[in-house]
Amino acid sequence: MEMISLLVQARKNDIAPKQLRRKEIVPCVVYGNDTENTSIQCDHKSLMKTFVKAGESTLVELEIDGKKVPVLFHAITFHPVTDKITHVDFYAVNMKKEIEAHVPIHMIGEAPAVKDLGGVLITSLDHLTVNCLPT
Repeated sequence: MEMISLLVQARKNDIAPKQLRRKEIVPCVVYGNDTENTSIQCDHKSLMKTFVKAGESTLVELEIDGKKVPVLFHAITFHPVTDKITHVDFYAVNMKKEIEAHVPIHMIGEAPAVKDLGGVLITSLDHLTVNCLPT
């Protein structure tokens, strides 16, 4: 499985997140799997591209000051008006331990009853929860 790379920088706590967001930089945090909680920052444009490509179930390889950490998007906060990302929590995964991930369901094709008889297809699930190794 191919990992998506994302370049981030360590963040100093003396700069307010509001100031970062004005400069199109998103404050983030990395935690989990024997990883010390680390405050990081990332360019909004590259973060958005990575999130659209990876979603919540694809591994992302964060490059923090030359150190590579495999992570999953854990929690994402969006601005209510502009819909820009305001904060991201990344969960560092252990490649040898099982994780729980939400995998989106995409319907392919059209049922004959819907196509020919005018039926309506109602789907109650939009994702599945899967326990598996990260790869």
